[in-house]
Parts: sequence; structure tokens; C-alpha cells
Amino acid sequence: MRGKRAANRYDITCFTHNIGLFHAGIGFYLFFLGMRKLKGQSIVILSYIDPLASLVISIMIIGEKMTDLQIIGAILLLGSTFMSEMHKTNTISFK
Repeated sequence: MRGKRAANRYDITCFTHNIGLFHAGIGFYLFFLGMRKLKGQSIVILSYIDPLASLVISIMIIGEKMTDLQIIGAILLLGSTFMSEMHKTNTISFK
């Protein structure tokens, strides 16, 4: 019985390391690789949308329920980002 427990812990450790290394590692590598050619403003918007996209995907795939507070937060986050980008002026000049 003791050997099975050790094997199970080893399997779980290998599994979590593989998920962390391959899935998260490759995902973040591709995310940052794609950012190299974007402007800073676009990167900021993407970093704001990333948690919201995670929430929407978790709703669709595992059926997680959004609370009213989460919905209000998402609306405020996207609304403030949109308003910030719409009212920007390009009056900064570098001489």
C-alpha cells in the first residue's frame, strides 16, 4: 500500500509539472510572442481582457456561474478601458 501512495504522488507531481510547463508555458510564450509587434495600448487592453476571457471560457466549459458583482466588475473594466481609449489625444510630441 505504501508503494502505491508514493507512485500516485509521483504521478500527480509529474502531471502538474507537465501541465504547468507545456500548457501554461507554451500559452504564455505564444501570448508574449504575439505582443512583440503590438503597440503598448493594445497590449494593455489585451491584459485587461485576459481575465474576463478566462471567466467567459470557464462559464462555457465548466458551467461556472457569474455573480452580479462579477458582471458589474466586467462591465466597469471594459467600459473604462473603452472610454479611456476613445478619449485619448495624440498631442504628445517627442523632439
